[in-house]
Amino acid sequence: MEQILAVLGRDKAYADRLSRFITSKPETPFTVYTFDDKEKLERFSAENTVDFLLMEGTSDEKLPGLPDNRVLHLSDKPDRGSNSIYKFQSGDRILKEILTCYEKNRPAVSDDTVSRLYMVFSPIGRSGKTSFALALAKALRNEGKILYVSYEEMPGLPQSIRETAKRGLSEAFFYFKEKSLTREVLRELVFQHDGVFYLNPISLPEDISVLSEKELRDFTSTLLRLSEQDAIVLDLDSIVSRFGSILPLADWIFMPVSENRQDLQKLDTFDRYLHMNQYQSAAEKIVKLLLPKAPDGGIDNGSFQLLDASPLGTYAEAVVRNYILRRPNR
Repeated sequence: MEQILAVLGRDKAYADRLSRFITSKPETPFTVYTFDDKEKLERFSAENTVDFLLMEGTSDEKLPGLPDNRVLHLSDKPDRGSNSIYKFQSGDRILKEILTCYEKNRPAVSDDTVSRLYMVFSPIGRSGKTSFALALAKALRNEGKILYVSYEEMPGLPQSIRETAKRGLSEAFFYFKEKSLTREVLRELVFQHDGVFYLNPISLPEDISVLSEKELRDFTSTLLRLSEQDAIVLDLDSIVSRFGSILPLADWIFMPVSENRQDLQKLDTFDRYLHMNQYQSAAEKIVKLLLPKAPDGGIDNGSFQLLDASPLGTYAEAVVRNYILRRPNR
């Protein structure tokens, strides 16, 4: 899992070079942001979780919410304290010292920690489900670390935020089948964009069928246990027979609907399906939503960035306030 490393220093050219070097190394778990002004860093940290700070000098100023043991000082003197790094040495040595300190002081993740699960599912098509799932993930950023995952055959994740060189859900399925999916492996598959964590969607439509329905449920349970994020937003396809048994795992199931007569008939059929399969616990977690429209043009042409300020983004924030924050459903 990628973490945010902030570099604060007056020498912006040095900070930018160091940032590029750290980012280029495959062993780094960091997304690096550079700042030449503490106020800019504080504004950034108000909206994003900074996991580690590398700052120039030995200032006693603190970044709110960041423990002292996750702050390192860049020193221009070789003779330095234990919480400092000599800046005029090789990039490899600087990175090694950062990683040593990071591994020593990052918070431990308990083996019995289970992420919360918010599903976005609808048995009707063209409901705005994926747009809402992405808006929900973004609306939840201030409540903790959020992982967005799509189980769709034809996923609608915008190309602009996919990590094209990064492996993703297809590989996670493979590791799970081989009984070798671990927290460390999952961490390598996850990436961060604009404050939300993602797994790249499946590579080919048939990859979703690699796991049986039972295996997919077990995989989802394993994902909740291994994830280092506080919550997962799971964007499900509309194929009920494949995902019905997964529904009871959710804390909340947000279901975009419409008032179209044919769609209402589909909802009635889905309600009967839940009753026939004794998924009453899942039925009690469903929240049916009449969504506002997504930004004009959908989410594939750059308007993904407009979700926050759109009516759909505002609606997602209201859902977070009125359900997720008000009434925990586990």
